[in-house]
Amino acid sequence: MVGPDDHAALHEQGFDADEIWDIGAIAAFFAMSNRLANMAGMQPNPEFFAMGRLPKA
Repeated sequence: MVGPDDHAALHEQGFDADEIWDIGAIAAFFAMSNRLANMAGMQPNPEFFAMGRLPKA
């Protein structure tokens, strides 16, 4: 859970309230989209899926 200590740490790094909102919104969007893709059984195209998974020749 994100709390006041997390906000304070981000403020100490120079982020304002709007930027902290953006950080949370982007993270939440990616979490949601990944869960929807998983639920639907979606797979990326073969080229993308193989990135970083196949040994280099």
